[in-house]
Amino acid sequence: MTRIFRSVGFVLALATAGLGTTAFASISGGAGAAQSSAFTPLPPGWELCVLEGVGAPATTANVADLDEWQAAEGGSTNNTAAFNPYNTLRMTDLTGAAIPGVASANGFPAFPTWAAGCSATVATLFQPNMWVITAALRAGNITPSTAFLAVVDQSSWCAPSPGGVPCYVDAMESTPGSLALAIPASSALDVYGNVQSDLLSYQQSIAAVAADQNTVGVRTLALAGSEANLATADDQFGTASHALQGFAINEYVSSGLYSSAPLVSTGGTQPLTPSTPKSSDGVVAQQYLHVAAANLISQNDAAAGTVKVSEQHRLDAAKALGRSALALTADETAENRNLGQLMKDVATLEHAGACATVTITPPPSSTTPAAGSTTTSTTTTTTTTTVPPTTTTTTGPPTTTTTGPPTTTTTTTTTVPLGGPTTTTTTTTTVPPTTTTTTSRPTTTTTTTVRPAAPAAAATAPPAEAAGVPALQGCIATFAPPAST
Repeated sequence: MTRIFRSVGFVLALATAGLGTTAFASISGGAGAAQSSAFTPLPPGWELCVLEGVGAPATTANVADLDEWQAAEGGSTNNTAAFNPYNTLRMTDLTGAAIPGVASANGFPAFPTWAAGCSATVATLFQPNMWVITAALRAGNITPSTAFLAVVDQSSWCAPSPGGVPCYVDAMESTPGSLALAIPASSALDVYGNVQSDLLSYQQSIAAVAADQNTVGVRTLALAGSEANLATADDQFGTASHALQGFAINEYVSSGLYSSAPLVSTGGTQPLTPSTPKSSDGVVAQQYLHVAAANLISQNDAAAGTVKVSEQHRLDAAKALGRSALALTADETAENRNLGQLMKDVATLEHAGACATVTITPPPSSTTPAAGSTTTSTTTTTTTTTVPPTTTTTTGPPTTTTTGPPTTTTTTTTTVPLGGPTTTTTTTTTVPPTTTTTTSRPTTTTTTTVRPAAPAAAATAPPAEAAGVPALQGCIATFAPPAST
C-alpha cells in the first residue's frame, strides 16, 4: 500500500504556530468554503459517478478517499453549491460545452442535478494539472485517506501556501489513529455490490430456465414415446384377445371335440374330453386344437403383460414431466424476481450517476409451458413411421364336408299277357353319402398399421435475456479492481 505523508516536524510546527485552520484555494473553492445551513445531500453511491468518469475501480480505499476529500471541501453537503462536492469552479463538461442550468452560490457553481455536477467534477479531474489525483484513484490503493489528501495537495486543486502549509491541514492526521473530520458511512460499495450480485443471480436463473426447458422437452418426447408404445401394446393385446375369443366360439359351435374339455390339458398326452372320438383323425385334430389353444392363451397373456408394463412406463414418464414443468415454473418465477431486483438496484446505481446510459428492458413476456407441452419458438419435424407388420394367426376347428350323389329311385314296370293284371314293381336304391374330413390350415392375416412417430425433438429457443444486460456488464467492469501484479 502507498502511504504519503508530510513531515511530522512540519505538522508539529504548524500546530505550534496556530495555523491549523488556515487553508488556501486554487481553482476550486478549497477548504473553508462558504458555510450555510442550506445544503443539498448527494445521492447514495455518488462516488461511483466520479470513479466511472475517471476510469477508477470501486475499491474500499477509493470510496474512503473520495469521502474524506468531500468532507474536507464541504461542497453541497455543507454549503449552497448544490451537487458540487469538491467546490470546483468549472462549469463546462469534458468537451468544453457549457453545462446548462448552473447557478452561482457564494462564488461557487451550483448544479441542477448530480449528473451535471459530476460531469463538471470529472472534467476538472481530467485537466493536466490534476493528473496526480486521477493516477491515485486509478491505482485504487491510497490509504489512509489522509494520504490521499496529501496527493490532492500536490495538485492545483488546493495547493499549499507559499510557506508550505497544506490546504487540508485541518483534515490531516494529527495523532496516530485520529482524524479531525467525521466521515459519514458511504453506501457506494453496497450499491455496486448489489448490482453485481443481482446480475449474477439473474444470469444463473436464465441458465436454470434454459436447462429446465431442455428437460421438459426431453421428457415430453419420452411421454409421447411411452404413449405410442402403450397404443401398440393395446393393439397387440386386442388382436390376441380377439383371436382367442374367436377360437373359443368356433370350438363351441363346431363338432364338439373340445365342447366339454378345458382349453389347456393338465400335461397328459391324451385329451381330457370323454367324448373325444378315438379315431386317428379325431385324435390328431384334438391334439392340434390343444396346441393352438395353448399358443393363443400364451400370446394373450404376454400381450396383457406388455400392456401393464407400458402403462407403468407412461405413468412414470407423466410424473417426470410434471416434476420438470413445476421446476420450470419455479425457476421462471425466480428469473422474473431476480430481474426485478436487478432493475431496482440498477436504478439506484443510475441515480448515483453511474452507468447512466444503461437501460434494462425486460424481454417479451412468454407463457410458461404446461405439463406435456412447450410454448417456445420451435421448429418441429413431423415424421410418419410404418410400424412393422402385425401378424395374426387364427386357427379354426377341422372343417367337415359331406358330399354324395342324390338318392336314385329306379322304377320297373312288368306287363302280363292280355287280359291279365298288370304288376308294377318299384325298387329304390340309395347311394350312401361320401364323407370327407379336411383339417384346415391356420389362417394367417398380415395387418400393416401406419402410426405417426413420436414428435421429433423441437429446437427450443433459450430464454431471452433482458435488453441492456451486456451494456451493464461492460459498465460495471470498469469498477473492477486492477489485476494484482
